[in-house]
Amino acid sequence: MKTHVNTYIVEDELMHRTIVTQKLKDFSTKSDFLTLDVFPIDNYIDVYNNPTNLSMTSNDIFIIDIHLHSFFNGIQLAQKIRTLNSTAFILFLTSDTTKGIEVINERINPVGYFVKQTSSQLLLEDEFVFFLSQIEQELRGRSKDVLTVKSSGRKHMIVPISDIVYIASIKGQKRKVSIKTNYREIICSEKISNLKDELAEDGRFYKELKSFIINFDFVLSYNQLEGVITFKDHSELHFGTKVITKFKKAITAYQHGGK
Repeated sequence: MKTHVNTYIVEDELMHRTIVTQKLKDFSTKSDFLTLDVFPIDNYIDVYNNPTNLSMTSNDIFIIDIHLHSFFNGIQLAQKIRTLNSTAFILFLTSDTTKGIEVINERINPVGYFVKQTSSQLLLEDEFVFFLSQIEQELRGRSKDVLTVKSSGRKHMIVPISDIVYIASIKGQKRKVSIKTNYREIICSEKISNLKDELAEDGRFYKELKSFIINFDFVLSYNQLEGVITFKDHSELHFGTKVITKFKKAITAYQHGGK
């Protein structure tokens, strides 16, 4: 079973975007680990103005042209992405050889950048494969701390466990759960009991509720009188006071060394 990774291309020239898309698909076909789901972004101005509208995970890949024909450049766009997502992979495209990688690294910490070629070969094949192989190696390491779940279209999606705020069964739908992460909400075709089994040895999660799994690390506060758990992103879950009483004991034990 291969791991699906969202790969976004921000390139305003159609020819270049087409070439990059094909190279990504070629790499994906040859890899025994990754399936790169490629999404060229046409309306990158909207992404710049409203970056939170783009559903992101820690393992996403962004390939960004530095010189966009807009009121902002690719470095400024990457800064916004990096502010929201500290662990996504960013690769730059540029036709300007004066853009020193040391300058880019100070601001974005990308995996690398490609200088566009003047010949018909847009990217150096070996260089492109090298950077993608680096990403693949990193993702193999990260895969030891992820959930692999079935999303829409029977695709398998990897969800970093450290990103999960809580997991909830969806009422009225069998084998459907909502995974709330610190980046987005994911609807999956999974049984919550199976996910509890996968997280059985992970002390970060409260698994004593029938329809919920809660990550202690994302809890901001809880109110016994109101029966509310508030998370660091200010989302809330509502329960009875008895549930909060038991939850309080569990999170207190966790915070005092029960990890």
